Amino acid sequence: MTGTLLREALFPDSIRSFCLPLREWAILLFFLVTDCMGRRREGKGTSIDSFCAWDGDTLVLNILGSPSAQQDEVGGVRGKQLCVSVTEKPVAGRATDHMVRFLAGQFGVEVGDIEVVFGRYNVNKQLRIRSPSKLPEPVSAHLMGS
Repeated sequence: MTGTLLREALFPDSIRSFCLPLREWAILLFFLVTDCMGRRREGKGTSIDSFCAWDGDTLVLNILGSPSAQQDEVGGVRGKQLCVSVTEKPVAGRATDHMVRFLAGQFGVEVGDIEVVFGRYNVNKQLRIRSPSKLPEPVSAHLMGS
């Protein structure tokens, strides 16, 4: 989309220049939505140098989820993410909900103490766990070593 066409769409001089074909409206809407989504993502989550970090008494975790697994388990670390497998299928966020319930038991907290910051419908997630009373092995090993 050229700058002139975009300018005419946003600031029409006459009603004729405002009547764009459907294709141009779709392109304009795509660029506006993409730009808004990009700006919104910048503020989402906490930037951390590893897969987990403390923010006061809250543990921040970057998760790589694996739905439809054979069993629920906390796996190893891959890059800057902790691998967590769950048996639930990835339908309408059910796998994430199941993961939160599973991790609540692993960290010794109530389900309400876990916040999904982003990634409810994605395998890449960030969770905030308020005041965990216990830590799974990969998390405790990392936090004790740092």
